[in-house]
Amino acid sequence: MAMKNIWHPSADLQKAQLLKQHRSE
Repeated sequence: MAMKNIWHPSADLQKAQLLKQHRSE
């Protein structure tokens, strides 16, 4: 998963944003 994070950081960012939104709600 760490390797994927290297060439696909936007996906991790989207996941974090989704988690943040879920927590906010």
